[in-house]
Amino acid sequence: MSTTVLLDFDGTVCVGDAPVWAYAEQVGSLIGDEKFGPIADALSRFLDGTEAADHIDGYSAVAALSDGLLTPAQRDDCYRRSRSLLAAGALDVTAPTGLSTWLAERRFRAVLVTNAPGIGVVQTLSRLGLDGAFDEIVTDAGKPSGLHRVIDAHVADGPLVSIGDIWVNDLAPAHEKGCATAYVDRFGLGDGTPSWRAATLGELLPDLDAWLVDPAHARTRHPAAH
Repeated sequence: MSTTVLLDFDGTVCVGDAPVWAYAEQVGSLIGDEKFGPIADALSRFLDGTEAADHIDGYSAVAALSDGLLTPAQRDDCYRRSRSLLAAGALDVTAPTGLSTWLAERRFRAVLVTNAPGIGVVQTLSRLGLDGAFDEIVTDAGKPSGLHRVIDAHVADGPLVSIGDIWVNDLAPAHEKGCATAYVDRFGLGDGTPSWRAATLGELLPDLDAWLVDPAHARTRHPAAH
């Protein structure tokens, strides 16, 4: 029997707003400063937490705020260009406190599952000191439906926990299958009923360590968002 830990990439393993701003700036390059100004202001307020909005993350905020100003193909191209910048090391991102050591000392199978394309993922993991930290990397995963396939491939082997920052994409499929879930709820959205919830992944590591020792009896907690 082996334990499996699934981790999302953007907002979970790879932390920082620079990739979101790179995407937004690519949008701005197509729509012009006059139209982009209000978008940038609203995005800044959302990312700073000074204005509540119905966005699940920064990328969805950019898409919603620019709705009707670009074609889907143009928006996709903006996103791909921003990922190329991430791959080139041009964007400032970090790994959560304690993650590198936690993965290096792992007693479990670690699987990275992201909807992002491959470009930018492996290169960024290397820069974050996470080379070899994952036993498997799944890009273009097509979550949430695609997460069901990943879970089904591993859950028969033993306990499984899914960790991520978007309830519907990263956690709900695991929750539906009776697996543990750890929610990085940066924006205090309060979505779902995860096994554990905190603003950062680093804050979740003690709970995850307790679960790894005894998955059947580890204490869960999912306080309401502040």
